Amino acid sequence: MEQIPSEINTELRLIYKPTSKYNLQDTIGLKYEKQRWLAYLEIMRECLYEKNVDFNVNYRSQKHVITAQIVRSFKKRAPDFPVTAGDWAVKEMLVSTIQNKRYYLKKKKNELENNLRVPPRNSPALQDHSPPPPQAQQDPPSPVEPPSPVEPPSPVEPPSPVEPPPPVEPPEPRTDEEQVPINPPKRKTERKITRLKAER
Repeated sequence: MEQIPSEINTELRLIYKPTSKYNLQDTIGLKYEKQRWLAYLEIMRECLYEKNVDFNVNYRSQKHVITAQIVRSFKKRAPDFPVTAGDWAVKEMLVSTIQNKRYYLKKKKNELENNLRVPPRNSPALQDHSPPPPQAQQDPPSPVEPPSPVEPPSPVEPPSPVEPPPPVEPPEPRTDEEQVPINPPKRKTERKITRLKAER
């Protein structure tokens, strides 16, 4: 009976999911192989886009058929990925990739909504039009009344060209009498000073 060298034996050994806290990259032995890990993540992203995963819902709400297809597709594209019991590492990668993508899309959506809600302060639209006075604002029409005809907006005039400001010259130095105190005394302090002067 021949013994199998330990090098071959370690590659075929299953990696079981740890029961305590763990780092996925470290657990499957890719802690010091960053390029290989990033390549696996890219393959996972490609598999997700290929199967049209819905990023509006989390992993548990995804269709099980689609997640199983993604796992199979990933294993075909990355045959050298470490073998794990029940493909738990591939599923963990799938879960984290979906969570990260959902977080990214939600953040982008919030940024877009905030940009649409608050126009920049130097916006020409704010300079040309002031908000209507409170009396001019109308309540929305009730469902019983027919809607009033909508008037087309008036054309916006382009802003007039702005002249550059005149060059600023430095002020002339002040004499001692013209000096402004840095921290002027407060009223109470002034009262105390005048009271002390009066007592003398």
